[in-house]
Amino acid sequence: MPRKNSSEMMRRDPNAIKTTDGDNSRALLFTLAVSRLPKIDTRDPIAVENRVMDYYQLCAEQDMKPSVPGLALALGVSRSTIRAWLDGRGAGKVDGVQNALEMAYTVLTAQMEQYMLEGKINPIAGIFLMRNNLGYSNDDTPLEVADTGLNDGKSAEEIAKEYENLPD
Repeated sequence: MPRKNSSEMMRRDPNAIKTTDGDNSRALLFTLAVSRLPKIDTRDPIAVENRVMDYYQLCAEQDMKPSVPGLALALGVSRSTIRAWLDGRGAGKVDGVQNALEMAYTVLTAQMEQYMLEGKINPIAGIFLMRNNLGYSNDDTPLEVADTGLNDGKSAEEIAKEYENLPD
C-alpha cells in the first residue's frame, strides 16, 4: 500500500504534526532518516566504527549538528548504553568497540567546543549538553594560592597600612 504524504495525513488527522518547510521539519526528517538506518552488529568494532562515520557523514551532508542522542539512534541503542560501552561494559568489553566510541565522543566534544567558540550554539545550552552528555563537570573546589613570600608574612591589613602613608 503506498504511503500517504504529510499533506494528505494532515487533512485526515487534525492532530497530526504540522510543520512548514524549515529548520523543524528538516531536523525531524533528518532524525527519522537516522532512525531508519539498517541494524548493525554492535559487537563488531568495524561495524560500529563505520556506523559512527556514516552518522557523521550524514550530519555533514544534511548540515546537521551531531549529538550523543543522534549517535545513539544511529547505533540503535540508548544514550545510557553508549555510556556503559564507554565504561567498558556490554559491547564496550569487545576489543575496538570502546575505542571507536571514545573517538566518536572526542569528535563530538571538539565540535561542541567549536560551536561555542564560534557562537553557533548558545553557551548555556553547550554547557548543559557537555555536562549531561559528554562527561564535563564544574569543579567547585577552591583554588589554593601558593605563598610566594612576597608579602613577608604580613596580613592584608598590615600591607594596606604601609600603603596609607605613600605620597600621591
